[in-house]
Amino acid sequence: MDCEMVKELLLNSNGLFQLMSRTFSQNEKRKLCFLS
Repeated sequence: MDCEMVKELLLNSNGLFQLMSRTFSQNEKRKLCFLS
């Protein structure tokens, strides 16, 4: 999972994003972005 993927998921709000939302908080998504 890289920063661009996170942004794509946030923008599209598709099924995968909804699945991630149950697993990752907004802060964790941002951390993934920064850590990438």
